[in-house]
Amino acid sequence: MVKSTLLRAGAVYYFRLFDIAAAEPVELASGSSYPAAVGEGAGLVFTVSGLPNGTTTAEVTTGVTTTPSTIDFGVLPVGSDQVAAQRLQVNTNATEGYQIWKYASQELTNADGVTIDNVSSSNATPGGWSSVCLLAASGCFGYHTTDATLVDGSTRFAPVDTYAPLHTSAEEIAYSSQPADEFHDVVYRVRVRENQPAGDYTTSIVYIATPVF
Repeated sequence: MVKSTLLRAGAVYYFRLFDIAAAEPVELASGSSYPAAVGEGAGLVFTVSGLPNGTTTAEVTTGVTTTPSTIDFGVLPVGSDQVAAQRLQVNTNATEGYQIWKYASQELTNADGVTIDNVSSSNATPGGWSSVCLLAASGCFGYHTTDATLVDGSTRFAPVDTYAPLHTSAEEIAYSSQPADEFHDVVYRVRVRENQPAGDYTTSIVYIATPVF
């Protein structure tokens, strides 16, 4: 029996008998050919799922129910945090794994062009909520990914209390260096204070998943 390990998708592998005692390959009989096998075709299945109110992830508990296409915080309580989350699942046979990026069309913005401030950190250097949700800000919005190890071994999101701001350029939120069937949660956290103008604040969030072969 031949057991495969990390075959390159779509690659053709040829087998040849080797005589260990004689330390030489076994010659083919006349009219024969070497056996071959083809690696399974490349594939990636990426699924975004909503999570119900009361889900605990990254040591916080969600206060609203999300869907694959909607995160609706509803009426935000003044002075306290509201949390929502979505689950990203990847199933891929990509030899060198996959990567997921995320970007937003804008900050959370109302019809008058007023925004809810992002947390004062970055995807490259996320920070603890209490330190990046500035007291001087009228509101704060940020996210956390539960993938603890990203490209080049970065563990910047490994601590559960690490938040980054919305960004309009694609930034990494999940990664694997090998074939995988796994999921990670993206946690969204918001707080508004009394001086945050009322209104419906919206944005569009895009996830991009790519396999690496």
